[in-house]
Amino acid sequence: MAPATLLASALLTLLLDQTTKSYVLRSATNTRGDARVHRSPWLALWIVESAALVALVVLVPVFRDIAVQVSLGAAFGGATGNLLDRLRRGRVVDFIDLGFWPVFNLADVAIVSGAAVAILAIV
Repeated sequence: MAPATLLASALLTLLLDQTTKSYVLRSATNTRGDARVHRSPWLALWIVESAALVALVVLVPVFRDIAVQVSLGAAFGGATGNLLDRLRRGRVVDFIDLGFWPVFNLADVAIVSGAAVAILAIV
């Protein structure tokens, strides 16, 4: 049951991430300068996300708690979304700009929040 929960969480996160990026790429005009699409080519993030994907595959059978499965699924879906961007577009599409933080996307939110919730649930 738990791997199905993780998979559902990952697929939902991946779907939401790719849908939002597709929408932003189709509709962002940036006429006022307050909304922008930033394409991040950072190799270091690509390496970290790839390592996170491998680690998640190894950790899936170890943790059976529902909160851990959902949060790891979100992190896995986010990492997969950014990896797909790099493979398809050559870089990640970031579009959420708060002005005081680096530009990010839904996948980044899923990776960070998923990892944080998993750590809190495990500890």
